[in-house]
Amino acid sequence: DGMDGLAGSFSLVSLLPMVLLLFVAGRWAEASFLGALIGALLAFLAFNFPVAWNRGVRTFMGDAGSTFLGLVIVWVGISINQGEERLISPVAGLWFIAAPVYDLIASAIRRGRKGKPFWIPDLGHAHHIFLKAGFTTRQTLLVMMFVALCQGLIGLSGPFLGVPDGVLFTLWVAAGLFHIWVVQHAWVFSK
Repeated sequence: DGMDGLAGSFSLVSLLPMVLLLFVAGRWAEASFLGALIGALLAFLAFNFPVAWNRGVRTFMGDAGSTFLGLVIVWVGISINQGEERLISPVAGLWFIAAPVYDLIASAIRRGRKGKPFWIPDLGHAHHIFLKAGFTTRQTLLVMMFVALCQGLIGLSGPFLGVPDGVLFTLWVAAGLFHIWVVQHAWVFSK
């Protein structure tokens, strides 16, 4: 969680289309579990989201929380796009997690080019770039969540609009390459 509210908000945006699919499909047990998790995330974000009223009572997720959320997102993601009761294609599901995956790939490429191990932290993530460009923490978070929400809507609506998986995947890769290019050339945009 590189910034207050980031991991919780990304998780929330990833889980919302999944719970919607489960609810519409009548898979109540999984939908109820995700509903409870979303409720817990909203309660957590009340004390983690960067707003003035909670400045003195901020709470932090830590590695255990972010790892648990990642596990749940992957588990539910696999359960909704595999098997006979599949609700969405795997390609459409990639859109639900696009923003953090793109940033992960961009980080690995950046660190590899510098000869550093990919697990060593740095200040080159997308949210760091927004902050260096003069955005506030809240503005950065809102922009990033808006982009992630739009990506989730593409994944959710694409199959229902009849967009073939090949087109969805091509767009997903193109959006990822664009993200990587923007992050690598952020110094141009930050001016």
